[in-house]
Amino acid sequence: MTVVVGGGIAGLIAAWALARAGTRPLLIEARGYTGGLIAGLPVPGTDIVADIGAESFATRGGHVARLLSELDLPSAPPAGRSWVLADDGRAIRIPAGILGIPGSLDDLTDALTDDELVIARADLTMGPDAGADCADLASFVTARLGAAVLDKLVAPVAGGIHSAPPSKLSVDVVAPGLRAATRDHGSLLRAVVALRHLPTPPPVVEQVVGGMHRLTATLAREIEAAGGEIRTRTGVSALRPDGGRWILDVAPMTPARGPELVRAGEPTELAADRVVLACSGPQALDLLATAIGVTPWDMPTGSPIAHLTMLLRAPGLDFAPRGSGMLTAPGAPARAKALTHMSEKWPWLGDALRAELGASHHLVRMSYGRHDEPYPEPTVAAALSDLTRMTGVELTADDILAHRLIRWDGTLAPPTPAHRAAVAALADRLANVPTLAATGAWIAGSGIAAIVPHARAAAEKVCPA
Repeated sequence: MTVVVGGGIAGLIAAWALARAGTRPLLIEARGYTGGLIAGLPVPGTDIVADIGAESFATRGGHVARLLSELDLPSAPPAGRSWVLADDGRAIRIPAGILGIPGSLDDLTDALTDDELVIARADLTMGPDAGADCADLASFVTARLGAAVLDKLVAPVAGGIHSAPPSKLSVDVVAPGLRAATRDHGSLLRAVVALRHLPTPPPVVEQVVGGMHRLTATLAREIEAAGGEIRTRTGVSALRPDGGRWILDVAPMTPARGPELVRAGEPTELAADRVVLACSGPQALDLLATAIGVTPWDMPTGSPIAHLTMLLRAPGLDFAPRGSGMLTAPGAPARAKALTHMSEKWPWLGDALRAELGASHHLVRMSYGRHDEPYPEPTVAAALSDLTRMTGVELTADDILAHRLIRWDGTLAPPTPAHRAAVAALADRLANVPTLAATGAWIAGSGIAAIVPHARAAAEKVCPA
């Protein structure tokens, strides 16, 4: 028997790959649903299901596109450009580039002062060595382009995407190949141009048409159709070797909210020939400690995340004043860290809303929660006030038809350089254990584009073709 522990996107992909290879895997998930951060709920008063967690995937590498093709799921890029709300209240259009790092300074004369532009242009002549040893994003960008580019562009964009300050983000994880390209081209600006194929870049992200939740639902259906089993509300508390096999202690879990679940019964033993750990990083390390003697380390923890989504009837938003959305710089005159105009960003969603509810209906997500800030407790009134500040459109409580607050606390742990070094050492150790693999964002890197190939490789490792 092959057991996959964890039913998020990594576990679903690993189990799906195992099922396609002819194995009938057992996928065990402690919560009452699969998909993890990829989930959807109906828009109130409609038959439309919209994403409430991850809403897109990075196109780099083509790994997700290949998976979607195999699952016969179409995808599409977002519509509209995005903006940053600066600390002085100005709206700055995000330049074409990587995580707010521009490929050109020509369009930033309104964002940067003359002195700041001079500092940034020095990147073109300083040679390849400056910043070469900087492992975190903040140090790397500052060394090449100066603090203003970091504070005004990269911090709100990268921080909004990864829910962590750039100083906590490994460059090689959040922007693969960027340091190497900077060495090759002798300039960070030129490296961005090359990697993004500017001035006519392909889309950085796309979404499954109909929502990302369709991906995880399809994977679950295909696993079961191929003879696999998905067992939710079941937790694993220990993993140990036993004469060439693995013994897992499993127990039923009670329904719960938040990161903690409560065991609802005594554990029983489950024997497996092969195991893929696709659970959270801390749980995986605890299981690896009893399985192969790994010493757990203190993993970085993700910031608390609160998404307040509002369904509005607001003609003032019809012209999408901030395109697909807006990110805020620390100190900006809005408490939200991001605004996502979901029905503008994803045309299928806007079309569906208009078809069911009529013109001028909009779905907007306000995101809260930053590193080292108080726990976010957004109210509808505060979110509406932020939305007005960020769009310039006067809105009232009467414009809101429905609202929903969703929390994803601790789900996006920053991939710090120290954590990546520990992960690399663990990967070397796991390479010598052919029937045991680990996958997930904590080891593969953040984002679906990193998880998909890693999870498939984990399945291939324990059950080679």
